[in-house]
Amino acid sequence: MASFRYSCLIFAILINEGIACCFPEKGEGYFRYASKKGTDQASSGWYKFSSDSTIEKAYLNGKMYNGEMHDVHILFDYKNDKLYNVTDGLCIVSNLSKPLVKCVPREAELEVSSYLGTGNDRVKVDIYFVKFQNWYVTLTVEKASCAVLSEVDYSTDEVQSSHFFGLTLDVRNSTVFDIPDACLQNTTRTKDHAHLRFTPHPVKL
Repeated sequence: MASFRYSCLIFAILINEGIACCFPEKGEGYFRYASKKGTDQASSGWYKFSSDSTIEKAYLNGKMYNGEMHDVHILFDYKNDKLYNVTDGLCIVSNLSKPLVKCVPREAELEVSSYLGTGNDRVKVDIYFVKFQNWYVTLTVEKASCAVLSEVDYSTDEVQSSHFFGLTLDVRNSTVFDIPDACLQNTTRTKDHAHLRFTPHPVKL
């Protein structure tokens, strides 16, 4: 949940004084995302993601459904404040206007330390709650690495949830961080297509 921001964005290895934990510098895997705002159509999707905070980039690629199925490819370039969103082959480039989130915020409250799974297959986790702007965010992170395992965000009229799985703390193919081909062309989208710009942030902060 970035990433994801995606975002947060996603993952930990350093423990900084005054900060609960910081996400791993690199990581990739899959996540399930769902959102609902007001009376709008609910949307959900499956994504593959990669994140590298050393170059401040994150990548998402997958399918989003909001009554119709759409192919979505998103590149977050935090260093250059750019968001590249390609939906069904059409690209929109916009400003991110937010920094890359690298750590659980200082003001986050540790709600509970527990575990996922049963028997010998338990994964120790910490669950944090933090208010960010008009959002209330709950993060579940793996205690050993601070990798985000799930995230639930809600505001007065919107709720979002992300669940992560198949995580590895590396990026096998760095070319996923290249600008999408569709965005290198003169591809435009009219206002009628604006509702197709699905942009899940794996970490809302």
